[in-house]
Amino acid sequence: MPLSISGDHLLQTLGTLAVMTFLLLMILSCCLIVYRQQQLKLFDALAVDSLTGLLNSQSLPKQAKHIFTQCNTAKPLGIMVVEIAALPRLSEQYGYVVSDSVIKHIANVLKFTTHIEGGIFRSHTNKFALFITGAKTEQFQRLSERLVEKVALSEIKGLPDSIQLNLHVGYSIQTSDDQSWQLLLQQAEQKLTQTKPTDQTLDQRNDKNIIFDRFGFIA
Repeated sequence: MPLSISGDHLLQTLGTLAVMTFLLLMILSCCLIVYRQQQLKLFDALAVDSLTGLLNSQSLPKQAKHIFTQCNTAKPLGIMVVEIAALPRLSEQYGYVVSDSVIKHIANVLKFTTHIEGGIFRSHTNKFALFITGAKTEQFQRLSERLVEKVALSEIKGLPDSIQLNLHVGYSIQTSDDQSWQLLLQQAEQKLTQTKPTDQTLDQRNDKNIIFDRFGFIA
């Protein structure tokens, strides 16, 4: 039975509304996708240190908690704290451009030397925290030696060749008594403090030998 004029008009109107509703939903979906992508980019920007590209101290608690929950005594979490020796002196004598270059260089050394399953954080201006899963004391010792050696041989633009960069290293490995990543980080910080000199000065290249104790710390 043919539709009346009014029925045909109503059908056309309903069809137009359906198309408009579909287009509106498509636009809203695209807007939501863009908004979500912007949120993720903002989160990444807030979580990443702008100078080094590493995770920053703001992202540390959440990421560290997640890493810690994935570990146990069979696959323990180890935390290594790496400190750039005498960085304030470098800034005072050679400027922030040079000290920033030092920080970026050492961050790259950490990224391309460790290849760790975990995370690397720039926890302070001159400190990095490395979360390493499943590593043993001997592996930490070898890694410490390799990092210190690579940094000691580094040449930084704007820094005299006579100046040798050095690192202070401390670490702690999870045991059944460790109930939080904060405790492990505190232990690594304490060991680092115990092994570094109280009066930090810029070292002259080849003026001293790098000596490690059995725990992989600079003696």
